[in-house]
Amino acid sequence: MSDKLPYTAVLTRQNDPERFFLTLMQPAAVRPALWALLAFYQEIAKTREVVSEPTLGYIRLQWWREALQNIYNGGPVVHHDVLVPLAVAIRDYHLPQELFEEMLRGRECDLEDKIPATLHELNDYIAGTVSPLTRLILQVIGDKLDGAALISQAYGMSGIMRAIPAMARQGRSLVPQEYGAMDQLFRDPLRRRDVMTELHNAGCQSLLDAGHFSSLWLRGMGKTAHLYLCHMQKLDFNLLDERFSAQPPFLQIRLLLG
Repeated sequence: MSDKLPYTAVLTRQNDPERFFLTLMQPAAVRPALWALLAFYQEIAKTREVVSEPTLGYIRLQWWREALQNIYNGGPVVHHDVLVPLAVAIRDYHLPQELFEEMLRGRECDLEDKIPATLHELNDYIAGTVSPLTRLILQVIGDKLDGAALISQAYGMSGIMRAIPAMARQGRSLVPQEYGAMDQLFRDPLRRRDVMTELHNAGCQSLLDAGHFSSLWLRGMGKTAHLYLCHMQKLDFNLLDERFSAQPPFLQIRLLLG
């Protein structure tokens, strides 16, 4: 199947398999636009990992900012495997430029290696990275925004939690400073359980607060977040367990069953 998929779909499937699967549950007509958005998200999200110093990261994000501005100005599109289909999506679905700018600003925060001081600041980070993407996707699909912010919070929280081991290996952390130093999570099982339970409960509360909404996409995101949160809890939030960051068993089947 991979040889029939566009580059944006292959990139999304490799780096964001959960949301890639959700795209397959949408009408075929909107999938190219969804893959373009998700590929763009991956391109800017990896900035911190692919540059040797923050200045180069800012330059990389500025390139995307200027390329997007050119699209909105009606100029010629730079030949790029992600930018070309993204330009089509922007024009076909009248996607607002400010949501792309929100995501770019969020990724600039990554370059600063700033650890959120509080859970509130962590939620702000999620709101600036995950939520704009969700809103763009819903505009392409034609779904209402009801529940988008809270489902994005839960989805983002589950993703940050399972990324803790990988980020720790990079010397990074998004665990709020109010919960103590990152190394405590690996040295002190009791402290780890307390902190991870706080993050887990925050994600679950966002799911509860979202209430009822009509969007199939948001239901998929919400279910995915719920399954990951339950999976990590069942493993007692053991960051040293290799299963901790892995997909919950039978994730796709469970998503299909609703």
